[in-house]
Amino acid sequence: MPENVKKHYRDLTALSKRGVLGEIIPEHRALFRSHFSRLNWLIILFLPILFNYVVFESMTLISQIWATLFEFWVGKIEIPGKVLMFATNLVNRELLLPELFIVTSAPSAQDWWLLALITVALLVLMYSLPKYLMPLSYIIGFLALIMLSSLIYFSIMPAKFSYTISGYLNNLTVSAIWLMLVIPWIHALIYYIFDFSFFKKGLLTTLTLVFIILALPFQLLVQAVILVKYSIIMLPVLNVFFGLFLLILCCLSLYGWAMSWERHSR
Repeated sequence: MPENVKKHYRDLTALSKRGVLGEIIPEHRALFRSHFSRLNWLIILFLPILFNYVVFESMTLISQIWATLFEFWVGKIEIPGKVLMFATNLVNRELLLPELFIVTSAPSAQDWWLLALITVALLVLMYSLPKYLMPLSYIIGFLALIMLSSLIYFSIMPAKFSYTISGYLNNLTVSAIWLMLVIPWIHALIYYIFDFSFFKKGLLTTLTLVFIILALPFQLLVQAVILVKYSIIMLPVLNVFFGLFLLILCCLSLYGWAMSWERHSR
């Protein structure tokens, strides 16, 4: 290619990257490419394995912390139950976890009508919200739908409800432990791939795991109080909106906060 043609080609290439005012057009972030070194791949694989190992080896201590918190608060708020231990298998390993043993109570007529009034109030609120709050109205409508299904079920066949308060709380505990094992691998896929420092990558997962460890016992205690006070008719609502789903939302919030941290490329 002749030299003058090469020069014109370079000039056209430079002009193609400028706007009508002569300013350089920055490359869109959708076109950015991440270059992974072997060290980055090692971090992506090593950190989840490390966190899983730490969680496994710390489960006895975590279980003791949860049991201590349960025993303290059960005595303070006077829940009609006691703290026991139940065994569960986790990846071919038996774990002893604390449980709140609470006798399941059937909903009374007062409990049923109270939930019915709350459902009606939510439906009225849903249709009263302005259009710019439509996403919130959908959430309220879904919440009212779950409450309505609970009302219908317990008005037709309450005796066939197969769940107990203790069984539900135990399932939530096991689900939270599985979440603690899965979170590091999720972070490896959606956070470790970005050019944050090794410290920040480890910090996000550490904060998330510590949050779950500290939040879970209080979440279980609050739900136990609600179920004791308003009977098991509240269990479907708590399970759908305020069970594992709530923990996942909090973990997503921590991830969103961590995405705002300073990166190497900036």
